[in-house]
Amino acid sequence: MGIKGYPAGISANILNDNSLCLSLLRIILSIDKYRIIYIDPCQFKDDAFGLNLREMNCLRPMDTPEGVAFVAQHDKKKLLFCFGDQGPARLSEIANMIRDSDKGQFDSIGIMIVRDEAGMKDRRRVSKADEWPRGFFSCFEEIRRKAEELTAKGHSGRHTCAPLTESHMRTSIMSVMAEVKENIPVGENGGHYKLRFQTARSFNVTPGQFIMTDTTPRGQDTIAGPVALESMNFSRIAPRSYLKRPFGIHRSFYRHFDKDYLQKLSLPPALATVLHTVFPDEFEIFYKVLTNGVGTKELSGLKKGARIQIVGPLGKDRIIREIRDEAVEEIHVIGGGVGMAPLIFMVQALRYYSYNVKAFIGTEKISMLKYKREAFDGLDATFTDEDPAIYIDDLLETGLKGEDIYVSSAGPGSSCAKIPENNLYEGFVSDQYNKYLRDASAGRKKILALACGPTGMMKALASITGGYGIPLKVLMEKRMACGIGVCLSCVCETKKPGEAESKYSRVCADGPIFNASEIIWQ
Repeated sequence: MGIKGYPAGISANILNDNSLCLSLLRIILSIDKYRIIYIDPCQFKDDAFGLNLREMNCLRPMDTPEGVAFVAQHDKKKLLFCFGDQGPARLSEIANMIRDSDKGQFDSIGIMIVRDEAGMKDRRRVSKADEWPRGFFSCFEEIRRKAEELTAKGHSGRHTCAPLTESHMRTSIMSVMAEVKENIPVGENGGHYKLRFQTARSFNVTPGQFIMTDTTPRGQDTIAGPVALESMNFSRIAPRSYLKRPFGIHRSFYRHFDKDYLQKLSLPPALATVLHTVFPDEFEIFYKVLTNGVGTKELSGLKKGARIQIVGPLGKDRIIREIRDEAVEEIHVIGGGVGMAPLIFMVQALRYYSYNVKAFIGTEKISMLKYKREAFDGLDATFTDEDPAIYIDDLLETGLKGEDIYVSSAGPGSSCAKIPENNLYEGFVSDQYNKYLRDASAGRKKILALACGPTGMMKALASITGGYGIPLKVLMEKRMACGIGVCLSCVCETKKPGEAESKYSRVCADGPIFNASEIIWQ
């Protein structure tokens, strides 16, 4: 009997591969206490890799679409696995049925298993998002690596297969065109902006990485053409930028996933490490218009529909894997001013992997965080507690609770109905964080801290976390011209344990995330 959506007949090799994949996934799922409640016998080979179909439920439940290979369940959470060999139309039909029956609760999740990493990367392209809407992806190679890792740690009584040499997908640096979707002033004086843009094609940037962006619309030349020297009026020539500017990503958005989907999503932690979504195609950056900053002033003038060139992703991309390998129980993110922006993107990824996160925001005044999407009225604008607040609303959308968010500000009288009053602090964010650690007896958990902001703040945090034995990673911000390690304009002095002498590391290529213990703070 054939399987709807598959080519006529399935080869014995495919059945063997499917059976191996299921045996490996059973190791991973057992860590998260998921059990197999249904298996389609037509997609597996009996008595292969310890798979005994006679001991499993092969009667497809009414709520399981035809074409699903097997279903795993824990409590009311269901994972419905499909192999990606079926036709695009059938896969789309399966994914839509899962999504519609789930009604946005993420109690039922569709997972497509692809043969190799290259195939998975292709499936995750934005142009193919409608073929597997609101679904997740994994591939044989990543599943095999994860199962071997768990086996090596004693989570399984036997080795199912020989270990693989680790090889991760690495995204090459790309140059893409992006369209500005909105460029919203933030704060009571509009000195900050939230710029949202959409890329013309898939553009994968991971937390800790950054982009280099144009500050003027593509097609608008900084010099229109040659001008006779005698006709130039030098007193009326405004400075223009020639180089792109570096920015960390503030938020990313994914086709078919609501902006607050992380409030509902709760992936099994072990399995989550081998699951992926469609690549994002919309992003936000958050920036401050500097008094003498030519580039940021130009950025603030970008209008909806403007096209700009983006280069990236730049910087190292292994921070999330490093965090997972350290078996951290709780993560604290501490941001000062615009330094909090790239940490929001980091929290997005951490919440995807179900990490417990606490966030500490340092700002001049809470009113500096509020904004309106409608026309901005300059200094006459007034804000209410219902208005969106940059950082605070972003963190709430990632699934953090109000009690997980702490805000410090320079002056008294600040209030925010979205977080407890006890979480508001007058003073430096580093002092608030020190008070939190002192009051919370934080040493009972394995904590990792991540920080970004002014150098003085990060230097103070390095001293504070060192006193509590908490490792601190810092996201360094430096002026840079190229972003790829050539111009050497963004170096910082570092020294690793055991090294006799310090050296100058490039923030763009060697970072931008460093262990705080390696930074020579000036």
